[in-house]
Amino acid sequence: MKKLLLSSNFLIISLLTFIAFFFQYCNSRPTPGSRASGVAQEERQVIGIAKDTAVKVYGWGVIQNELPLIAKLKNDSVWTVVGTLKSGFKGGTVYVEILRDSMKIVKITHYK
Repeated sequence: MKKLLLSSNFLIISLLTFIAFFFQYCNSRPTPGSRASGVAQEERQVIGIAKDTAVKVYGWGVIQNELPLIAKLKNDSVWTVVGTLKSGFKGGTVYVEILRDSMKIVKITHYK
């Protein structure tokens, strides 16, 4: 009887250990969208940097009419962020280039 009890305890502990390792493995594997979600997070950060800088340079009154800002990654090295020109508006929008590796702004201008 004692041997059976030890055997069943060993089986339960082994099963729980296996389950724990299995869940750890499942949670540590990269998911198909994980790189995309990392890029999306970086994109939000870049848009925030561009927006804050553009507001300092051109003022909130100008930039608020150009929201949302759209970011695109060029050649996996430079983010370009541009404003959105609303229908019925004439003119241009803000344009910002940010280096991906350092998050340094290399160009900011406002097209007319």
